[in-house]
Amino acid sequence: MTRNVFPLVNKDDFIYYLRDIIDTTARYLTRYKRYIEELKKFIMEQDLENDPIKKVSNQTYEDFFDKTRHVQTVLLNLIGDKSKQSLSYNKFREIADKRIANGLDLNLSKLPDDSRKALNQFNNWRNLNLHIPLSFLSATRELAKKRIAEEPNKYTHIPDNPIFITQYEHQYAELFIDMWKRSMEFYSLARKMHQQMKKDYSRLIGESVEITIDRQDIMKLADHYHINDEVFN
Repeated sequence: MTRNVFPLVNKDDFIYYLRDIIDTTARYLTRYKRYIEELKKFIMEQDLENDPIKKVSNQTYEDFFDKTRHVQTVLLNLIGDKSKQSLSYNKFREIADKRIANGLDLNLSKLPDDSRKALNQFNNWRNLNLHIPLSFLSATRELAKKRIAEEPNKYTHIPDNPIFITQYEHQYAELFIDMWKRSMEFYSLARKMHQQMKKDYSRLIGESVEITIDRQDIMKLADHYHINDEVFN
């Protein structure tokens, strides 16, 4: 067996596969919730909701953005990825449905329409999130042309050389509020998908699944390196 293949042949394979997704998703949901709470606390402490055009440090904005976006990316992959060698709930359901159609008894019910729709949405978000779309380039070019038209004395043209790299010192408070709202919506939908995973798992094992937090002091370095070596080598 090669490292980048995990065959889903029998029920035990599906149980192990889904258990890992449930475990990892739970851990990243916990991190995501913590970052959202930190963002909300900052908004409240700075009274940003009552002053949406207040200028706030761009570095602070980027710190919150980077933390939430990283976890979003992991969750998008865990839930929505459909690429051939992916580990995801979307892939789990796709393969499970095929195996069931070929006669394998997994005791899984048909995925509800709202969950199927959500999986497709996660896949679309995942595909958009992991590359820079050309629409972004078109939008920035249109914005540049608009600025030139509005303020010709200040913006005469887009020079080929030198290349000006824009660095903002501040962002409006409204963007922090928008980030929090969007993050809350994403968290809610990701939690619903996590619940659906647990329902599937309960049907696989024939009893209600129990989630127990196993708190330990620290992960062994050898275990950490072993997992990363298996993935990236």
